[in-house]
Amino acid sequence: MTNQLQNRSTGGNSTYKKLAVQWLNEALCFVSSSVVADSFRLRNRQLLVAANRYMPFKEAYILTIIFFCMIRLTHGQEKGTSKHHFSIYKNDQELLIKDCELSINIDGVKLVASRIDNVFTFPKVDTSKSFTITIKTEKMTFTSGPYKAWYLNNGSQMIFGRLTKIKSLLSVAEYNDMTEKDENWDIFSKRFFIVDRAYTIDINDFKKVRKLQFLILNPDQQGDGSYVLTQKIMRLRR
Repeated sequence: MTNQLQNRSTGGNSTYKKLAVQWLNEALCFVSSSVVADSFRLRNRQLLVAANRYMPFKEAYILTIIFFCMIRLTHGQEKGTSKHHFSIYKNDQELLIKDCELSINIDGVKLVASRIDNVFTFPKVDTSKSFTITIKTEKMTFTSGPYKAWYLNNGSQMIFGRLTKIKSLLSVAEYNDMTEKDENWDIFSKRFFIVDRAYTIDINDFKKVRKLQFLILNPDQQGDGSYVLTQKIMRLRR
């Protein structure tokens, strides 16, 4: 079974839902391990000697730099990550996310996302790199990509789905009351609405497909609402 990559744009189509836009600003700060150790001293007034109430200028200057780096470190950690809202669908039904792992692979290095409810957080990656993403649940593993770094760094909405009722899907052609004589019938008769009609998927020879999986990666952005959909046919009809 092979993966098929589809690019989509929801611009100018009122049947597609509009997604909220989020922006994350990047911040970069280089700090040493000594900053973490000195931060303990700054937080604990018991470690300050009362007799040295007036510190020499040099020591005060060093502590000022350390305090500044602590602020930058906290700021960098907040701005140095990207958040991804993740959901799982079976046909048009959203499922409860139980045991699920999201990871990316960059040049052979695996990074696993942290998770709070349905929000997964990754560190931002080098903008010159590409990555693949892997989803692991109790019953399945799905790998997709490669994607450019900005798909990850901007944050996104990710939807992982499984279709088992291909014949019951509504096509764009049917939705618009098209016939075989209409222009682009061949395209829109194979394009189907999924995920509560918020997205579409192209399925060639759909009458032969019994089961497929897909991943929608919709990055947070301004513009036409473009997204990438990857599908994998899992089972054909006999």
